[in-house]
Amino acid sequence: MDLRSKRSAFRVAAALALVATPAVAVAASQLPAKPVLRVSVTTGGVVHSDDGRIRCPRRCSVAYKRSGVKALNAYPRQHFDFRGWSGSCFGFVTRCLVAVDQRTDVRARFTRRTGTLQVSVTGSGAIEVEPGGTIIRDTGSAEVPQGLPITLTPRPDAGSTLKGWAEECADAALVGCTITPGDKAEVAAAFGQATPGPGPRTLSVKVGGAATVTSTPAGIRCPGACSAMFPAGTLVALRSSAPGGYDTYWEGGRTCSVRSYVPTCLLVLDASTDAGAFANLRPYGYPSEGVVLTVSGPGEVLGDTGDIQCGRHIGRLFKYCASAMDPRDDWSLGLSALPGRHARFGGWGGDCSGKKLYCTRPKGSYEVTAYFRRR
Repeated sequence: MDLRSKRSAFRVAAALALVATPAVAVAASQLPAKPVLRVSVTTGGVVHSDDGRIRCPRRCSVAYKRSGVKALNAYPRQHFDFRGWSGSCFGFVTRCLVAVDQRTDVRARFTRRTGTLQVSVTGSGAIEVEPGGTIIRDTGSAEVPQGLPITLTPRPDAGSTLKGWAEECADAALVGCTITPGDKAEVAAAFGQATPGPGPRTLSVKVGGAATVTSTPAGIRCPGACSAMFPAGTLVALRSSAPGGYDTYWEGGRTCSVRSYVPTCLLVLDASTDAGAFANLRPYGYPSEGVVLTVSGPGEVLGDTGDIQCGRHIGRLFKYCASAMDPRDDWSLGLSALPGRHARFGGWGGDCSGKKLYCTRPKGSYEVTAYFRRR
C-alpha cells in the first residue's frame, strides 16, 4: 500500500470512530445505575458484610449489582449492646439479610450498658458519686455507665474524717477514688472521729444462715455469734462469705444496719458496736426461651401465637419482633412470611431456612431473619 492509500485508510478509520463513539456513549448512559447500599452506625459498634466490602464504624456505602442479597452483621464493642436495626432492616437479631434491588438504607443502633454501683458507708459522712452527683449515706446504689470512669468523693460530717476504703476502692487515697465499673461495682467506706478516744472497744457479730464472717485485723471468725476487743479508733473490715448458691448481706446491727449486699462491712471502732450478717439461698432462675427476629424489605412476619408482628405492611412498621416463652411450658411456634404489595418473599436465615412461607420452631431459643424483595 502506497503512502496515499495508507492516509486514506486512516481517515476512514478515524471517521468511523467519530461516528461510533456517540452511539457507544449513549448506550452506556442508558445502562441502569447500580443500586447503593448505605449503612450508618451509632457509637458503640461496627457493621460488617459477609462479602467484606462493608466494614462500617460510622457511615459507608457500596454499589452492588441489582438483585443481590447481602448479609450484614452488627458487632457491639465492649460495654455496649446492640439495640436493633432501622431503615430497610428492622428487628433485634444482629444479622440482617437485605435485597439490594434499589437504593437501600440501613441503620444499626448501639447503646452503652449501665452497671450497678453499690456503696456501704459507716460512720458520720457520705459518699458523692460523679457524674450524677448522687449522695449515699449508710448504704445505697446508683446506675452508672459501664466502661467510663466515675469518681467517689468523701463528704465527712463535722468532726469526722474518712478512715478507709474497701472492695474496688481498697487501694485508693483517702481524698477520693476513681473506678471504671463493669456490670457491677462494690465499694465500702468508713468514717471515724478525727481524734479517737482512749480505751478498747468491743465488736460483736451475729451471723445467720450459712454465712461466715472474718475480720481484718484478726479477732472475729464465726458462724453463729462472736465478739472481740480492739483499740479505740481501729479500722476493722468484716468480710462475709457463704457457699455457692447463697447471697450474703449485712443488716440489723448498729453498724451496717441498713441492708447491704457489699461483701465487706468496713467500720471504725470509735465506740463499741455490733453487726449482723445473713445468707439466703439464691432463687433459681429459669433460662429464657423464645424467638427474636430481624426482617428486611416490603413484608412482615407473623407468629401464630399472636405476639409477633415484625416488618412493614401497607406502609406501616410493626415492631413486635421478639417473643419470650416460659421454659416450663411445652410450646412450639409457627412463623408466617407475608410479602407486601408488588413484593415476594426472598427467604429465611438463622434458625429458619429455605424459601417456604412458613417456618415452625419447637421449644427452645431462636434467632430468625427474613427478607422480602420487590417483584
